[in-house]
Amino acid sequence: MEARSAKKETIVKLSNVLNVLMKIGEVTAVLAIVGGIVAVIVAPSIDFGAVTLKTIWGDSVNVNSVAEFRLRVCGEMLSLAVIAAIMFVASYIFKDMTTQHTPFAQKNADRLKIISLLLIGFTIVVQPLKAFLIMVFVPGVNEFTFHINLAHFVFAAVFFCLALIFEYGVILQQESDETL
Repeated sequence: MEARSAKKETIVKLSNVLNVLMKIGEVTAVLAIVGGIVAVIVAPSIDFGAVTLKTIWGDSVNVNSVAEFRLRVCGEMLSLAVIAAIMFVASYIFKDMTTQHTPFAQKNADRLKIISLLLIGFTIVVQPLKAFLIMVFVPGVNEFTFHINLAHFVFAAVFFCLALIFEYGVILQQESDETL
């Protein structure tokens, strides 16, 4: 009994730490978005002779005009917004675990499904949208190319499976509560 109580206490503490880490990630993403907005505003004062932009994924992109710079930065800000949304939703899962001491609540299963949908939306909407906008608004770019990362679909499937496991855990939790 004491071992189980100690284990629960450890889980609650770790959930609290993860909640704080998610909040730090959210704030970092929002600050990066604000930095992107500032960069877009001051872009006309930048000499675009040979500017290389680092994406949030670590890729290097050569930027040749103010318009291209603005579009690429806005695209990265959109990506950061999706990441911040995922962290926001995940933080509430951990927050609820610290207060309710169980992850098996229907709202947590729903939150995992939201994370799954955000990952899929990021892959099939955000990435092509960024590529399309660059093709349309950047002079000299005449092809519509983008990369779909299969890992995003895998992570989305994993989060969806976790949501189903959580839903099953909710049923077991209810049965256990009714038995007592």
